[in-house]
Amino acid sequence: MKALYPGSFDPWHEGHENILQKAKKVFDVVDVLTITKDIGLLSTWLKDKDYQVIIRGIRNSNDLEFEKSVQYWYEDLGITLPIVYFICDRKLVHISSSAIRSMEGLK
Repeated sequence: MKALYPGSFDPWHEGHENILQKAKKVFDVVDVLTITKDIGLLSTWLKDKDYQVIIRGIRNSNDLEFEKSVQYWYEDLGITLPIVYFICDRKLVHISSSAIRSMEGLK
């Protein structure tokens, strides 16, 4: 089964890698797609692809609430692939791209 792991990944970090490695244990192929803030481009990009699922990662309850919104956006855009969620390892729950960007700004 072929899975797509889309996200902005800005920057890519250990938490993203953790989700990717978990997905690779479940699916035959996992492709990573870096997308901009325009989620609409994903629906256009997916049209001629043969993915069976979309991968998403969750760290905490805030992420779960956000991911519900993402799923509704996908539905509004006509993206009907099932979404499989992986929970990151506990030791990585504090890592986020926005926190990394904030810390880089302090340098």
